[in-house]
Amino acid sequence: MASDGDASVHGANETRPIGVTEELALVWPLLGRQIAFHRRLVDLTASVKAALLLSQAIYWTRHGRDIEQRAGWFYKTMGQWEMETGLSAKEQVGARQSLRRIAILDEQRVGVPAKLHFRLALDQLVPCCQTGLECAHSA
Repeated sequence: MASDGDASVHGANETRPIGVTEELALVWPLLGRQIAFHRRLVDLTASVKAALLLSQAIYWTRHGRDIEQRAGWFYKTMGQWEMETGLSAKEQVGARQSLRRIAILDEQRVGVPAKLHFRLALDQLVPCCQTGLECAHSA
């Protein structure tokens, strides 16, 4: 691509400008897996990082294996959370602490060695989403 900001495709004998769609088609496969981020959760949690983790917890509550049979509980390692959200271990701890403080995310350790499981506290999340109130104010 040209260094002056103009994008072009270099063929064997020619250089031709490419459009935004073609440029994006080149970038898209390089971006990796996408995840849903619900902007409204930033208002509810007062934290972008907590909202990002909560968005992913909502995804796994909807699409995880055997969620109904496990009463909403799902398992994630810190490495899985980091791979999915980009949040470091320290950022995850802070986001989880924020979500526990406003009573939106439940945690429990299960087994030996213990594995950390998570569950959305839908009885708290649903009213916050319905009213649009910041959950931090209702905790």
